[in-house]
Amino acid sequence: MIYFSGLIVTLGITLKEVLAQSTTNFQIFSYGSLDFWSGRNPYLNWDHLSLLGKNLDKFLYGPLFSVLFTPFAILPVWLGPFCWNIFAYSLFCFSVFYLPERFSFLQKRFIFLYSVLLLFASFLSLQFNPVVAAIFLLSFTLLERDKGFLAVLLIMISGFIKIYGFFQLAMIFFYPGLLKRTLYVVLIAIVLFLTPALNIPLHNLPVYYQNWFSTLAGHIDVFKDYSIFRLPELFSGPVGESSSIISIAVYLLLLGVAMLQFKSFRESFIQRIRLLAIIMGWVILFSTGSERHTYIIAVAGYLVWYLSVTPSLTDKVLLWINFILLGIVPIDIFCPVFISDFILDKIFLNVIFFAITWFIMVYKTFTAEPDRIS
Repeated sequence: MIYFSGLIVTLGITLKEVLAQSTTNFQIFSYGSLDFWSGRNPYLNWDHLSLLGKNLDKFLYGPLFSVLFTPFAILPVWLGPFCWNIFAYSLFCFSVFYLPERFSFLQKRFIFLYSVLLLFASFLSLQFNPVVAAIFLLSFTLLERDKGFLAVLLIMISGFIKIYGFFQLAMIFFYPGLLKRTLYVVLIAIVLFLTPALNIPLHNLPVYYQNWFSTLAGHIDVFKDYSIFRLPELFSGPVGESSSIISIAVYLLLLGVAMLQFKSFRESFIQRIRLLAIIMGWVILFSTGSERHTYIIAVAGYLVWYLSVTPSLTDKVLLWINFILLGIVPIDIFCPVFISDFILDKIFLNVIFFAITWFIMVYKTFTAEPDRIS
């Protein structure tokens, strides 16, 4: 019942976008895929127009995405968006309800219902972010169920498409069979790296990937408004290129502290799920590519963390503040645009409160609060 209710809303949202011909993200995905197969580099000389005759944004996804998106790209222009949103919705829903049995059905339902507004908002723009969030959760569950190859495969696919996924690889340190899983990483990386050679001469692949990285680097400042790096800019000016260095330093610090508590994370499901949540929050909060819709990734992680602790009054208050700022305020029918623009784009309350939440998550995780999930 939950799945089909959400599916009906997803279809309604998609119908609205298709009728308005405003499926611009899907069009970008499609052109990126079709350009690849036609021998045209989608990272160079990008001059595609939308169905409404406007210039489309750059194609920012990895070469592997061009291959994997092909089944959607070859569909009729009206049908493709429906199939894409149904796929993304179904995958996210499955990833939540497939979480380890240590989470009860009611807890999984809570995760889904809390996230659903962010999920539907992303479907208005036919985003890839729900798929990324789903892969984070699915990969964790597969690791917990000792299905290491499938877990690593999903992580690597995600990383080769949008970079974020690669950072989940740190999780494999805290499971048995590290050598075997490391071998999986190497072998799968080689196969996925070479996959675009289906239609690109092998000797051109390095340049092709370099074009992708250059395109990403050229769009860093476009999407930084919803990361933690936006806050210091209010007082001291742009952070600039140092943002990437800071981001990686924070990640390495987190991983280093986790390794210092290696036994705790290796032996405790609770600690592993909390570490996953911190990584999912970090990839958005400290990203140079954050936007409103990417918070579906951070929120999915935050919710599994919240259910793993005994929440204090502060935790409970932050839970609903984040729901309002990340789920309700960005939606026009709930909050007038001039108010949401002020809250989200002028004073950045969404970033501020999620940053506070994330640092509390980190503190409670590394001070090893007693387990909660039974």
